[in-house]
Amino acid sequence: AISAVDAEIVCAGQSRDLFMKSVEFYNTIPVGVYEGDKLKKLWEKMISYDNFYRPGIMTYVWNKMFKRDLLLSAQMKVDNRISIGEDGAVTYPALLECKKVVVMENTAYHYRQREDSMLKQNTSFFNEAKKLRYLYDFLWLWAGNDANLQKQIIDYVLSIAIMRSGGRLSHDTYSTFDKDYYDKNVVVYSAGTFGQQLV
Repeated sequence: AISAVDAEIVCAGQSRDLFMKSVEFYNTIPVGVYEGDKLKKLWEKMISYDNFYRPGIMTYVWNKMFKRDLLLSAQMKVDNRISIGEDGAVTYPALLECKKVVVMENTAYHYRQREDSMLKQNTSFFNEAKKLRYLYDFLWLWAGNDANLQKQIIDYVLSIAIMRSGGRLSHDTYSTFDKDYYDKNVVVYSAGTFGQQLV
């Protein structure tokens, strides 16, 4: 058993309703206690794990336990204009302030998302891109001159931009869909919010 005693943040997984079943999701960072030099390894991959973006530690604040003072300090520094990625704007700076973090397999938090939720009500991508800029600027300032954090932030914000735009970036050089798929029936399977945007 892993002891969370003296941990400043405990990071859990989650279960989520997808279609007709409940699926469990875990952090990509392996389960364990992170302190000292091991904590530095967590920071190196907490936002973006490896080459293809996936979060090392999930961005959400709702599947974590924070020491109150740490959470309050991180929350009070967030730019009030940030309305996309606001969990990450709290979670990652808070993780960097910790001396001990525990990552657990627990998936007791059950997340339900409805298609008609506020989260699903999209404005134009231009408006969302302006909101993403607030997140990017805030995290970039927080990262300082740390090249590793800067790379992770670029991965994170770009991943949100791709999902929010439906995978279409407005530049002629990029073709989101191969021409072989034009005028064909395509099944979008298990793609969550991104899949809804594509449809």
